Amino acid sequence: MRIRNILMASALAVSLQVSATDVYVYMSNNFVPITSLGNIRKIINGATETTLISTKGDTVTVENSSFTYITFHRTSLPVGIESAKAQNLKISYEGGSVKVTNSSVPKNISLISSDGSVFSSFTPTDSEVVISTAGIPAGVYIVKVVTSDGKKLIKKIIKK
Repeated sequence: MRIRNILMASALAVSLQVSATDVYVYMSNNFVPITSLGNIRKIINGATETTLISTKGDTVTVENSSFTYITFHRTSLPVGIESAKAQNLKISYEGGSVKVTNSSVPKNISLISSDGSVFSSFTPTDSEVVISTAGIPAGVYIVKVVTSDGKKLIKKIIKK
């Protein structure tokens, strides 16, 4: 049961970039936050220990016998729908290109693979941006747009 829960948690961590302060290990009838990492990119469940790896490559290892389960708390997940409506922000994927359109110039745009690798991250100079996906392999990707006022919109795309 513990392995299934950890695998489900790992799948969630792959699809979302979760702040480390939102990841808790349940030990001795208490939730203990994993606070020493930044954003968690990967969770590896071994036979005797579980390792959490940040996007910077830092790790925290917890002995499997010392905890019951790992959980995620939703305090820092972005509220992309409200941000998109407020900013008239649109992300579309057609014909091998990602198109980002906003009422103002976004602060940052990132293209992230499902394993957390950042393929592209840049500061645009226009309110309409087209990103070619010709040089990247087929797979599931996340397009993350940070608006000029710091709001975020995240959209999943599938490149075939």
